[in-house]
Amino acid sequence: MEMTNFQKMALIGAVLAIIGSIGPWASVSVNSSLFASLSAEKAGIDGDGLFTLILCVGAAVTAYLSTGNKVKMGLATLILGGLSALISVYDLINVRSAIAKATGSLGSLSSSLISVNVGWGLYLTVLGSILVLAGGFLIWKNK
Repeated sequence: MEMTNFQKMALIGAVLAIIGSIGPWASVSVNSSLFASLSAEKAGIDGDGLFTLILCVGAAVTAYLSTGNKVKMGLATLILGGLSALISVYDLINVRSAIAKATGSLGSLSSSLISVNVGWGLYLTVLGSILVLAGGFLIWKNK
């Protein structure tokens, strides 16, 4: 059987979220003319990215298998994508809040010496999870 566009959307979203879950969710760099510049990244897989990875692997499987049973597998894809979206959006809010607190407490030093950013992996995980959620909903509703 051929996959529907909704299944393809959910699968593409799952792949994006899986890649994002492995990528960096936060990065810090210290730039100094006196010392060597330092940088560090926190990968998603080191924290909640492990959960989003597992959820999106499951969502990819259920989206693919939804050709045979759209109601159950579409609903499973919807739930898995929704959980991944909740986790990744929650983490995005927390990381942004932590960045605001850290840069606020450092004052003027933060802009010239220290750079703290949300990593591309977290943004990709949010985007992919939302696509999985939407794809799962559309699979489920278009029985």
